[in-house]
Amino acid sequence: MQTMNVPISNITDLKKSPKKLFDEAGDKKTGVYVFNRDQPAGVVLAVADYEKLVNRNEELQEKLFEMEQDYLVSQRLLKQAQAPTPLVDDKTVRGSVADEKPVVDENDGWE
Repeated sequence: MQTMNVPISNITDLKKSPKKLFDEAGDKKTGVYVFNRDQPAGVVLAVADYEKLVNRNEELQEKLFEMEQDYLVSQRLLKQAQAPTPLVDDKTVRGSVADEKPVVDENDGWE
């Protein structure tokens, strides 16, 4: 059984000469499927190809996160435009402290 037109091997070959499979994967710029009794057991990749996959995955995850955040912001803006909610004033948030004049201590150690 060959999957996705990539090289295949078996566990026995992997045990005999793992370097050979890593070299083959690197030369062909693809993975080598390793089978155990006609069942896929794993894929051998060259380090450079594995790192490319990991980096690409991270890029796509970041892009997806950014797209999700953009979508959430657009939905909030749309909701706000359709039914604006009034702003809350300072007194509602801070209570009677909002009516007090702020006290500035010139000797508090802050410049």
